[in-house]
Amino acid sequence: MLKANVDLQQDYDSVLAEILEKTHPVTEKELLPLNRLVGRILAEDVLSPLDLPSYRQSAMDGYGIAAGETVGRQKVVTTISAGDKPGKVTIEPGQAVRIMTGAAVPAGIDCVIPQEQARIQEDSGVTWLLLKGDVPKRNHIKAIGSDVSEGQCVLKAGHRLRPQDIGLLASIGLTSVNVFKRVRVVVLTSGNELARPGESLQTGQVYDANAFLITSLCEVLDVDVLAQITLPDEAEAVKKTFDDWQGQADVILTVGGASVGEKDFVASVIRSLPNHRRWTLKMKPAKPFSMAMMNDCMILALPGNPVAAFMSFQVLAKPVLKKRSGRRDWPGKAMRYPLKAGLDNRQQPLRWLPVRVVGEELVLLKPLSGGDLAGLSASDGFVRFESGREYAAGDEVRFWRI
Repeated sequence: MLKANVDLQQDYDSVLAEILEKTHPVTEKELLPLNRLVGRILAEDVLSPLDLPSYRQSAMDGYGIAAGETVGRQKVVTTISAGDKPGKVTIEPGQAVRIMTGAAVPAGIDCVIPQEQARIQEDSGVTWLLLKGDVPKRNHIKAIGSDVSEGQCVLKAGHRLRPQDIGLLASIGLTSVNVFKRVRVVVLTSGNELARPGESLQTGQVYDANAFLITSLCEVLDVDVLAQITLPDEAEAVKKTFDDWQGQADVILTVGGASVGEKDFVASVIRSLPNHRRWTLKMKPAKPFSMAMMNDCMILALPGNPVAAFMSFQVLAKPVLKKRSGRRDWPGKAMRYPLKAGLDNRQQPLRWLPVRVVGEELVLLKPLSGGDLAGLSASDGFVRFESGREYAAGDEVRFWRI
């Protein structure tokens, strides 16, 4: 059980590990057809019910001959196209067949000479294949089960299905598979200064960019956003929203009101819950972060500045949502790129900084202010710069594309 606590000064990796330890994948499944599987998470291993190919198959357009036939003229006796049944085609010494890519290879044929390498002679309506001892060593015939063997695990539980995976499922004859039900998320923003886009701004108001920023980030992960709610700075409104949704949502993401100000009612409500944590992380941006549990519903509180909210989602909430969804790839993989210019981070905490990819190098952008969504939009991704380290031009760093 989580315990109530005062603010904790902790490093990012320790906090993420603690949060993920409390994150349990969904268990509910649903059977979906092929045309509804893109982006869904497999709930069980998929075993192939058949061999691929299920028959000896020509890998090239060309001419099929028997092994050992390397010299002389071979009479082309028939043509076999993809979809033709091989039937009782038999090849006698001195004979060959014209065969197309994907066609079933009859018994007795052990080699396919690609069309572009074949020497052909037409003589009185008869087609001859000329062999001069230089038959390619590759036989260009795909053996039964050479792509997939019957019973082979082709996709593992926890895999996020892509178009090529769905093509694979279709190729082994499956019409549907079991996937995990989508994680249900509610996005909650709070602040008396917030106006919805399309409304007239009053003095002191700003448009609620965070609601659409965080909702869009959730949708990229293919979770089910049940609601996007903007609340005033009122503790009762926050508490009521938590109570209303904790039985329906798997995760509630709050944005703003998470610090220690007078009107940070999200933070005060979370602190009133019996199972909560609050950290002041030793990193920039996205220093404050809180979590709580209401039964099976996890509450994650992101900071209110849009850039900090974005980064907090990327490095803390995103791994949680991916693991909660049942995905195996929730840790995320960084790419490695060299820096175009150096950076002195010896006197700084861990920092997540935006960069552009220029050629094969990373170019640092100017530091972003808390609300600089234009600068964030101009970036290609972000880099993790470790505390206490000086980076030189050409040093390889971990880069996450966004």
